[in-house]
Amino acid sequence: MNAPPEATRPLDDIPDALGRSYVQKSLSNNLLEMMAWNLMETLAAENEYNQHIRRFLNILLGDDPDTAQLELIDVYNVQEAAHRDQLVQLVQESLSRSDEFLYRISKSRDKVTFAIEQRAQLKRRMQKANDEQIEHG
Repeated sequence: MNAPPEATRPLDDIPDALGRSYVQKSLSNNLLEMMAWNLMETLAAENEYNQHIRRFLNILLGDDPDTAQLELIDVYNVQEAAHRDQLVQLVQESLSRSDEFLYRISKSRDKVTFAIEQRAQLKRRMQKANDEQIEHG
């Protein structure tokens, strides 16, 4: 009868777990850190985009202090006002989607960061238990 593959054999104790290559790789690879970094870069880029959308919306609404004195749309022209209203609605939808994207990416990064912290704690506990087992063993 063939022995089960290493990955499917039950773990007997901490030294056994630490002796398995896939456990060592899981505890020492930096994939989660790379994911957290990439998510942070995505957040920064989307936040910059979000700020541009927000400023554009403020300009359209006449709420931007730098451009408030300019009359970009003739409010007395019904057709121009209707186009402006459509544009404002589209920009608001875009801003809302950007806000939602920022929220979801932020939550994803929080979860990846939590996984990194949990992995570090597990690694410390396993190393401590292994050291104690070696001392008493």
